[in-house]
Amino acid sequence: MVELSNSIGPLKTSRVLLTKPYAGSVLCSESTDTRQSGPECSSVGSGLQRASDKKPDITVTGGLAGWQIERVRRHIHDNITARLPIVVLGRLIRLSPAHFSKAFKRSFGRSPHRYIVEVRVAHAKELLVSSDASVCEIAVTCGFSDQSHMSRRFRRATGLSPAAWRLLRRAMSVQEDNLRCDRRVG
Repeated sequence: MVELSNSIGPLKTSRVLLTKPYAGSVLCSESTDTRQSGPECSSVGSGLQRASDKKPDITVTGGLAGWQIERVRRHIHDNITARLPIVVLGRLIRLSPAHFSKAFKRSFGRSPHRYIVEVRVAHAKELLVSSDASVCEIAVTCGFSDQSHMSRRFRRATGLSPAAWRLLRRAMSVQEDNLRCDRRVG
């Protein structure tokens, strides 16, 4: 058992008893204030429990907070062409790489690397349909190391190579346009 104490100014002193260090299990949190009496929870973390509660332990789910999810998602989408190491993403929301990876997976349902690859493949799909750029140029624009890397990841995600996927989408687009014209004429 670890006891942490914290004084905030001359009026307030807090004591938190943890059953396991760094695990997020909290027995109780007591606060004494010369202006207030009674137990109180600090806003330090979601694992704090009022001293008056009878539950001995609280299990923390460990996902990211809403602001953290939004900040990471925005950073990934805004910097998709750059390298996005776990260390940088974790530092962005003030978490260690290991804690970030675990919390990210709980929040997003996939690892950070897998999520980044999915975003890059989705961006590649948009560019394959909307531009006439070569597959090599699109690969670099989407943050893949080269055309081969993008082709491997793209094939895993879609079952087709980028060039075949582009041809299929364009053929489908032409058919849809023909159907629209037939409906207008008929």
